[in-house]
Amino acid sequence: MALTVSDPNQEYKDNLDNWQRNTAVISGEKAVKELDGRIQATNMLIPFSTSMSDGQYQLFKAEAELPGISSQFAAMLGGGLLRKQPILEVLDATEQDWLINNFTSDNKSITSFLTEALSEEMRTQRAWVLISHPEIANPEELSREQLRAIKPYPVIYKAEDVINWKKAVSIEGTVVLQQIVIKSTRDKEDTDEFHPETVNVIKVHELDEAGLYQIRVFEEDILVDTITNIRSSNKRLTTLPAFPLNGSIEVVRPLMTTIIDKEISLYNKISRRNHLLYGAATYTPIVYSDMNEDDFDTIVDVGLGSWLKAAQGDKIEVLKTPTEALKDLDRSIKDGIEEIAQLGVRMLAKDSGDQSGVALQIRAANQNVTLGNLSVKISQSMTDIIAYMLSWYNGQEVLPSDITFILNDDFQTIPLDHNYISLVSSWYQEGLIPRSLWLLLMQDNELIPSDYDDDEGTKEIGTDELIQPQEDDYEITQ
Repeated sequence: MALTVSDPNQEYKDNLDNWQRNTAVISGEKAVKELDGRIQATNMLIPFSTSMSDGQYQLFKAEAELPGISSQFAAMLGGGLLRKQPILEVLDATEQDWLINNFTSDNKSITSFLTEALSEEMRTQRAWVLISHPEIANPEELSREQLRAIKPYPVIYKAEDVINWKKAVSIEGTVVLQQIVIKSTRDKEDTDEFHPETVNVIKVHELDEAGLYQIRVFEEDILVDTITNIRSSNKRLTTLPAFPLNGSIEVVRPLMTTIIDKEISLYNKISRRNHLLYGAATYTPIVYSDMNEDDFDTIVDVGLGSWLKAAQGDKIEVLKTPTEALKDLDRSIKDGIEEIAQLGVRMLAKDSGDQSGVALQIRAANQNVTLGNLSVKISQSMTDIIAYMLSWYNGQEVLPSDITFILNDDFQTIPLDHNYISLVSSWYQEGLIPRSLWLLLMQDNELIPSDYDDDEGTKEIGTDELIQPQEDDYEITQ
């Protein structure tokens, strides 16, 4: 079967399950249980066995309990990045006031916009920002003051909304976005006003053969419109007004994935403990008596729980409660929480002291480096976004270098010069600091990629023939 415009690319397909899982875990227990609607291999809550019926699984899922650690952590990371107002400086004071206080189409502040954008970024690290502009039917009839009151604004799209994208290499040799495909729905006209039918809509934002911006609109895979009248000062746009918030056109591994993976493991342990607890707490009184059924029913009707009447002389054994298994699970749950605490969720650990949500310190250094890099990349993307908005608004190019935007100056990386790099490296060589700290300092200064795997790197070094010692390098003595 031939693919259509509404079919996502392979990279989207490969990452969709992870995005949905991360979104569900951060959204909370209800969302997780809705995603695990029926028994299947991709469920976060693992059934006891493959022979478990759907009814049994639904009962087990009702007993399940999601700790909610990732949700709290994501909120605290986002709050940590926005614990003070971003720094924004542009040349015109009036434009600066607009961008800070009336940034969105509904006149919300730039901080409000970033709160929503960071919420999506924490889930998938794939938030997109598309710059739009109100349609003007007859711009020639409006005064300059009226035109100046109409401003471009940003729109946030989730990872699941952007189903396809294409890149190109610019004249300068940089990789730029050539096309982005966004899916959505709209209500059908002339249908029930309370329960309207919906139509699948695909919008292809792209540069045409002449390098001019246009939008092709498809409904149910049929082309219904091509919008070309998108102008700035009566000139068509020549670049796509679409920006990945983290600056990467390529899909990257979400920051929260490691903690979410560990919380899912903890979710299963806690849920199994709950199941065993219910079993251990269920006791059935047994009555050995020749009383008649009416008398027995009178006792049962008192409401003390389940009862079992056995004939005198009959023997009934009671299964031992799973107390040992509960102890093992409780121990494993405690270890799981401590492991997550070491990744940064110190507010859940006993030694968190007087640490507050606003003053959260990410104790795990690799999380701190990653968060700092994310802050820098978002600052760079927001600089590009604001420059594009001002260029569209003024009808003349505004360069990113004309703007200062810093999401949070606490996380701004200050690169070390070569003398300090050499000094730190000598500390490592002399055994004064561990290798892990040396690697983190190199990553913080972007000398080593932030996703560098030291174990894999060490293996590769061990098999590299160019750096292996040769017999000729040594003096052989008898």
